[in-house]
Amino acid sequence: MKPFQHTCPAASTANIHRSLSSVFLVVASGATIVCGDGDPMSPNTGGSATASTDGSATASTDGSATDVSTETSVMDVSTDGSVSASTSGSAADASTDSSVDTSTDGSTTEASTVTSDITADSTGADSTGADVTGDVVPPIDECSVAAPEWVFCDSFETGNTWDGSVAEPVLADDDGPFGLPGNHVAQFRVPEGRGGTSLFKDLAQHDALYLRFYIMWEPGHDFTAARHGPGGLHGGTTDCLGCSGSRPSNWFTSTLETVTKAPHTLQAYTYYPGMYMDCADPNGSCWGDMFPCTAGPSYCTNPEHAPQVDAPGMVAGQWYCLEQMIDGGTPTPSANGASGRLDFWIDELEIGPWPGLWLRSSADVKVSALWLYLFHHEEHSLEGILLDNIVVSTAPIGCPGP
Repeated sequence: MKPFQHTCPAASTANIHRSLSSVFLVVASGATIVCGDGDPMSPNTGGSATASTDGSATASTDGSATDVSTETSVMDVSTDGSVSASTSGSAADASTDSSVDTSTDGSTTEASTVTSDITADSTGADSTGADVTGDVVPPIDECSVAAPEWVFCDSFETGNTWDGSVAEPVLADDDGPFGLPGNHVAQFRVPEGRGGTSLFKDLAQHDALYLRFYIMWEPGHDFTAARHGPGGLHGGTTDCLGCSGSRPSNWFTSTLETVTKAPHTLQAYTYYPGMYMDCADPNGSCWGDMFPCTAGPSYCTNPEHAPQVDAPGMVAGQWYCLEQMIDGGTPTPSANGASGRLDFWIDELEIGPWPGLWLRSSADVKVSALWLYLFHHEEHSLEGILLDNIVVSTAPIGCPGP
């Protein structure tokens, strides 16, 4: 993955989910990302937000939002994964290239308009009814018993290297989600002020992939601070990973994030060609959609994207099993006939699905990368997140254990 730069246009329309401003972090080691305040890659507050000229923001609950400033900042990733801000930048363009389709076993076939429709229900069974969870606690190194359909796995026990923004994650001794002495987890903590850290991995490209990981927000973590993460899957070119403020043409990204307003539920904040929830900016800016959409009727105009279940709020000090699925669907030149699909689960409770999404217009645009991160816009708690047992697969993964 090559280093890149990106410029985010300034916001001119007030709205909830882009009021916590500015692009948050870079994934390529040594890369630089350029961003103006008004970056939409921000958690939905479920209320209003005000942004200062330095890019920080605060949230309230009266349902209104103020515009953000137009200051442009650059964030450079250091060798320890931290990010610092300055005041210059440029933009990186994205273009479409061609490749062939990849089957679920990793082999290469001709590009096809047939899309996979693999889903798992809230019991951990896939669409065929097969049990994908099991009732046996996995070993400390879950990757040692990897299933053949797994594309990537890291249990943080064997020193795997990543592609950015740090090659070797910071590890902590922790019994993990299964209470296993001697277990190790990845720890994301961000120094005071604005900045972040991340793990990025290029993946073998597929039309559809699943991601499953375990996460704990550390005791003392401040869910009300303006922040992003823990992340998710990306499709298409990675030159613009983290880009914002415009409608993608050859990429899509969906990252799981908690809202800053209690009860701090999860949403999939998603950039894709068919996004619509906040694309009325007269300057042509377009900002990501939220699944499920909780920002009110002015944004949530499609009732199919409203909450479908009573999702739990996230709390600190507890391990959660999160699973995400993205299926690029049949490539179409417009939203008409689009069949992209997005879904995620919390401890095997299905929060979606959201079918019929226009995620791509070319079969060359496939799920291509994993991006896990924590970024803070402003002052925040030192306590961050712990991650363990990360798996990317062509089939549902589920949450093993009793």
